[in-house]
Amino acid sequence: MCPGLLPCVLRQLREKAPRITVGAKMMGSARIPEALEAGLADVGIAFNLPRYPDLRQIYVASFKLGAIMAPDHPLANETAVSFATCSDYPLVFAASDLSIHQLLTLVVRQANRSVEPIMRTNSIELMRQLALQSPAIAFQTPIGLEKLIDRGSGACTPDWSDLE
Repeated sequence: MCPGLLPCVLRQLREKAPRITVGAKMMGSARIPEALEAGLADVGIAFNLPRYPDLRQIYVASFKLGAIMAPDHPLANETAVSFATCSDYPLVFAASDLSIHQLLTLVVRQANRSVEPIMRTNSIELMRQLALQSPAIAFQTPIGLEKLIDRGSGACTPDWSDLE
């Protein structure tokens, strides 16, 4: 979110309202509604949130979750991989306070496979860096990965049947 989407959103905001100042605090998606309801934030950007009666969603978009890995990973050239195939390699999972965790929990349950990741973290950047060290695989949306993939520094397989 921070390296990919947020700079663009903030640039557009500055163009439309140059006198507005912004403070940004990073937190897991699950904590953002609490911060809004408590008056600690005016706006939140989050993934995979349920509806909250006291909050108004201004914009909703869908992003596919995919497996990310080093460009030399054995699965890097596949256009689609299953979670079961990914689970044959060391996995890096999102911690429970990130929305990716809830999505992966469903996928693991559907795969009916016992999986123990080598690490759980609430740092998207750490997940990305570990996944770029073959043979580890992490799971993220393509937001923020565009430049990495374009310059051939990483591979992302967003088309996998487990999440459809």
